[in-house]
Amino acid sequence: MELSGYRFVNGTDLASNSAADKTIIDTPGEGKRIRLVAGTVVVTTAAVGGGGVVKLEDGVNGSVIWQADANSLGHYSLDFGDIGYPLSVNTLLNLTVEGAVTTQASARATLVGYV
Repeated sequence: MELSGYRFVNGTDLASNSAADKTIIDTPGEGKRIRLVAGTVVVTTAAVGGGGVVKLEDGVNGSVIWQADANSLGHYSLDFGDIGYPLSVNTLLNLTVEGAVTTQASARATLVGYV
């Protein structure tokens, strides 16, 4: 959808022990930037052994935008305001589960932004 010259983008996916990094919103194209507006992250399966975290990252293995404990089930509502959180130019939004001693958590993210 396009409104006032902006294109809305969204995505959803599940990161888990078998696929710890997932792209939620793909790169917008050269010279363009995603502005993350809102969404949810749900830890559906807790990490085992302690140390588990769930993160939203600016690009694969990029800077951390948001992080939470993944050692227990949880539901997180995110609101970055009308202007949104700007990702780096031509960079994707990534969901990562990591740090668990034994088994990584499973987490699903659904997010929306605009370009």
